Amino acid sequence: MPYWKPKDVFFDTQWDELLESALRPEVENLFRERGIKINRKARNIEIKGDNGWNVVEFHAFLEGDKHKLVIEAKITVTQEDVDYFLEKLSHIREYWPYLENYTVYGAIVGKTYDEGIDRYAYKNGLFVLKSDGSMIKIANDEGFKPKTW
Repeated sequence: MPYWKPKDVFFDTQWDELLESALRPEVENLFRERGIKINRKARNIEIKGDNGWNVVEFHAFLEGDKHKLVIEAKITVTQEDVDYFLEKLSHIREYWPYLENYTVYGAIVGKTYDEGIDRYAYKNGLFVLKSDGSMIKIANDEGFKPKTW
């Protein structure tokens, strides 16, 4: 029988709650207010290569008729997390040619952010989502211009 450490169970529960908060209906409304209409939602998207192996995984995916929004979820967001996500996004059209005719945005969601990392993500064109467990909000100001991939 596997041994489960309480810390691991806590992390999984927190992470699942965080990811679920990013997929709540109110998030659709937040993005609709920014001109991004969402029709469908999915979590834990795995993109496989020709050999059947996973090439990349994205935590959540919000889809509209013209826009696609890829979300990375972390309990505590670090600069390394943001950099890794930006690297994955820079290759997303190679991984998933299906996105050819869509505008693709990136968003990162966290319960906490290392000091200044929310601003770092913002400056790199990501939507910054913050969750306190019961609510989620877009931290970017109204003048924010998201980067497209």
